[in-house]
Amino acid sequence: YPAYGTTAEAIAGVPSLIGYEPSVPMPTGIAYGDPISGLHAIGAVLASLRNRDIAGGGQFIDVALAAGPVITTGEFLVASSADSYEREVYGNKHTHQSPHGAYKAAGDDNWIAISVTNDQEWMSLRSVADDDRLSDPRFFEFEGRKQNEKLIDQVISEWVANREAVDLMNLLQDAGVPAGRVANSRQFLNDPHLAARDFFVWLDEQEFGPKQYEGQSIPGNYVDKSNWEPSHQMGQDSRYILEDILGYSDEQCHSLASEGAVAFNRELPTSDQRD
Repeated sequence: YPAYGTTAEAIAGVPSLIGYEPSVPMPTGIAYGDPISGLHAIGAVLASLRNRDIAGGGQFIDVALAAGPVITTGEFLVASSADSYEREVYGNKHTHQSPHGAYKAAGDDNWIAISVTNDQEWMSLRSVADDDRLSDPRFFEFEGRKQNEKLIDQVISEWVANREAVDLMNLLQDAGVPAGRVANSRQFLNDPHLAARDFFVWLDEQEFGPKQYEGQSIPGNYVDKSNWEPSHQMGQDSRYILEDILGYSDEQCHSLASEGAVAFNRELPTSDQRD
């Protein structure tokens, strides 16, 4: 049965956990089932190779695309099975932090995310924003801020509306308030912090030329990016696996291809040509 990341995340219930209002599920927008299930599949392959080295023999791996997203909703599954708990949908809000949200800054579609996790951070935010409305004693503790969140959001929205998101981010971070500019893909590629950490890597794709890719998210002196290469094209390694590793004949390979069981990159030479 055909499987797609978007439908898999829906089957797993992920969209029911996100959104801005009840009864209106929101897909992640990134086909979450694809990357998370791919990561689980990689783990299974590596574990199988490890088992082969230790005990010998192969493993049968069966990866369901919907299983990966389900695992990420574990806490809500447990809560629901225990007392029929159903998670409330509350957009960018947080159950234990307030204020918490994304606020529209100056410019076209520029936003800043602000998350106040304790009373000290609130005092710092209040000092930076310098708006008398935020000095209301009701806001001194979390419970009061949570009860009056709409009012606080209105004040913050007015404060950030005509200010640059990056300037606000730096201002708030310097004051000890968790804040971050909501970056689009182009801003992300030009982020000075990521550049300083040598996060991105250039790879020369056969069909598209040099392109910039995400690098290693956990850097260290053991990571050597000098020998990184683009992902292989569809069918590029099919002949190598079938002929060189599994011992299939050229005739058998063509038979599998004619049945649609495998695909070959037409530019890839046969094993005889490689020799």
